[in-house]
Amino acid sequence: MQSARKKLILSTVLKTVIALVLIVILFLAIFSLSAPSGSSDFFYSIGFKKMSARTGLREAQKSGLAEDYYTALVRANAAKSFDIAVYAGEILLNRDDNTIIKDTDYSDFVEAKDKELGCASGATANYIETVYVYALMRTNKGCDEKGEIWAKTVGYCEGKGGYHFYNSVCPATAYVNAVIDSKKADDATIYGILLNFKLADENLLFGNANQFDWITTTDNTFDRSSSPVNYVDAQEAMAGDIARLIKAKGLTRESAETYAAEHGEKYVTAFNYWYEIINANTTK
Repeated sequence: MQSARKKLILSTVLKTVIALVLIVILFLAIFSLSAPSGSSDFFYSIGFKKMSARTGLREAQKSGLAEDYYTALVRANAAKSFDIAVYAGEILLNRDDNTIIKDTDYSDFVEAKDKELGCASGATANYIETVYVYALMRTNKGCDEKGEIWAKTVGYCEGKGGYHFYNSVCPATAYVNAVIDSKKADDATIYGILLNFKLADENLLFGNANQFDWITTTDNTFDRSSSPVNYVDAQEAMAGDIARLIKAKGLTRESAETYAAEHGEKYVTAFNYWYEIINANTTK
């Protein structure tokens, strides 16, 4: 009799818990559909970052505002929801008169965001491009065999007068970080970084079609008119990222020679180029 009573109590408690869980799930579903902006904020505040990113994107699709796509991008980045970050990033970065986000709306938004955050001019746009490149490379498993994403990345780094920025937070660094963080990154992409960075350091991008100086700043600003201005050659920053790549992927002179034997001497030349610079920097 007592055993039957316990079973009845446990069964009642279990049914009650299941009913409450279903009610909560139903409430959250209705909440996220009827008020995606508020639900995105709520989910983010309680640590449900992936749900926050999804509902944030739903709000952006509903409103069509740059501010909402930016919020979705930020929250997708925090949640490592790379597909959402790519989607939001492409909406923000691919603009013309027929797209959701117009150039004027975008420029007004990033300028206002820079002021709101107290950032240097261009910092918000740079952040969007950086997150987008990283997410795009991650959705591609860290692979960019044809170099199409790298070409896009270089364009995002372009400055205002024959130079490219290379800071600790920039699309080029994000490209390297994504390859480092991706376990399936292929050799073509990995050795392509060594070669592309060598060409960038020598100012010989894309078959010398364009010549740009790659520069960096010690304070991570992006506006050349900023004061005080402290621009230096980007080689040391590049070498630091290459050193991390070499270590993460276990590259050696022997492995570079093996790859170069099949794909071209330029790759082992690029490895040796950076190897010497890295060792020179570590002995300073």
